[in-house]
Amino acid sequence: MIAYLADHPDAVPDVARWWFEQWGPTSPGGSLEEMTDKLRSTLDDDELPVTIIAMIDGEVVGSASLKLHAMKTLRCSRT
Repeated sequence: MIAYLADHPDAVPDVARWWFEQWGPTSPGGSLEEMTDKLRSTLDDDELPVTIIAMIDGEVVGSASLKLHAMKTLRCSRT
């Protein structure tokens, strides 16, 4: 099943932990708590980013986010 993370806020700690384990070392000064808070703050927005989760038998097994800019340093500027 695919669902919005906003509809399953209890999954935020798991998703934040996955993200922190994957990308936390590249974000100096960040912490798991900050990543969890940041992810939780996006749940009530009607704007990007939006996060979806994949679930099997009620267990969250994956996630994906649609963001306006994921890697600002790699983004090309338009003139």
